[in-house]
Amino acid sequence: MIRTELLDLISSAESYNQEELSSIIDSFAKKMNTIDSINLLKIEKILKEYGWPSTELVGEQGVNTIFLIIQHANAKARNNYSKLLKKAARKDISQRPNYAYLIDKIKMDKGKKQIYGTQLKYVEEKKCFELFPIKNIKMSINVVKKCSYLI
Repeated sequence: MIRTELLDLISSAESYNQEELSSIIDSFAKKMNTIDSINLLKIEKILKEYGWPSTELVGEQGVNTIFLIIQHANAKARNNYSKLLKKAARKDISQRPNYAYLIDKIKMDKGKKQIYGTQLKYVEEKKCFELFPIKNIKMSINVVKKCSYLI
């Protein structure tokens, strides 16, 4: 009797905690989507006016901020700005590993294997992160080295 009562207590607490956690996560995701959308609009304005700005113009942190906002944007925006980032990386205006991250993310968006091995996925059954499948594991072992000649 007490055992059943205790199991019921923990079951109801876990159920409530799961519902509460889901609500918090949903709220957080909505807020982040709003922030990401606003940030993307601002970045699009900058990119339209300046192209991919140099570190001399906006500093290294500014260049990385642009990359991160695009990396966290929707799939269409990531795809649209990949060519601009590629040109910037070729001219050493942006870091080449950033291009590798973006290309792998775009591949994931399309359900394809990544090239450079920069993206992870969470595997619920194992409760851990694993590399998203890689097209050619031998070619992606050293992303930084490969990025020096990827473009």
